[in-house]
Amino acid sequence: MGKNKKFTEELNTLNNMLNVVETYQEIAAMRMRRVKKSVLNSREFLVDLNNAFKAVTFAYEEYLKRVNKTKETGELLGKNGRDVLVLMSANMGLYGDIVRRTFYLFQEDVMKNPPDTDIVIVGKVGLDLYKNSELRFKKHTYFDLSDSGVDPEHLKPLLDLVLQYSQIKVYHGFFKSVLSQVPTQTLVTGEAANLEENYEKEGNIMFMFEPSVEEVTKYFEHEVLSSVFEQVTFESNLSKFSSRMVSLYSSSDNIKNSLKKVDFAMKKFNHKVFNSKQISRLSSLSMWG
Repeated sequence: MGKNKKFTEELNTLNNMLNVVETYQEIAAMRMRRVKKSVLNSREFLVDLNNAFKAVTFAYEEYLKRVNKTKETGELLGKNGRDVLVLMSANMGLYGDIVRRTFYLFQEDVMKNPPDTDIVIVGKVGLDLYKNSELRFKKHTYFDLSDSGVDPEHLKPLLDLVLQYSQIKVYHGFFKSVLSQVPTQTLVTGEAANLEENYEKEGNIMFMFEPSVEEVTKYFEHEVLSSVFEQVTFESNLSKFSSRMVSLYSSSDNIKNSLKKVDFAMKKFNHKVFNSKQISRLSSLSMWG
């Protein structure tokens, strides 16, 4: 009887776990569907917009050369002339392995970059991974950001910090399909110098700016980069929600398999008890006969 009670308790525990997992799975699916359409629709536009910003920055640099400006471009654009690497992680677990794989990509690049490259960690999970890695002795800046979506109030301090940098690299999950999330690096800005070689191959390219190259560059610097960075944040959330949904779906299947095994073991045990009782009855009848 004690063993049968143990089986019953185990079945109840597994059923409760299944209910919780399926609830979280449905929440993750709802969040994924909510952000998926907007992210995919704006993805191509924001990529082209970022490419446009690189072209504007390149044109601005060429303009400075022609008017014999002696200060560095980064300083004139309101930048600090430094590089920053930003890790977008999560505040809690149950996101599968996408956060951990993104951290490994981030860690690898931190080790390759100069020691004075600044580091920004977003999310408690990323901070824990950072503190338990060989990077833990490197100075970093931490930001807390909601997992449920982009919170402008909490995003603004992060934007105010990172948009000061001349080169911004963001490490985050990237949604390829519901079943495929990959860690990736997005260069938000800082690649304008690499365009020079491409333009030299294509010949002279003329740029026309209205009202002026300074005003257009200034606008791109603040408004467009903010939009690009927000898109990266949305991309990170979409990959996390999708990864969580897939992870929870796998957990749900494992729990269901465990339920089947426990249920089978319970039936097998009850059948064994029943057979033992029948044998005892038959033995008693034989003795009396």
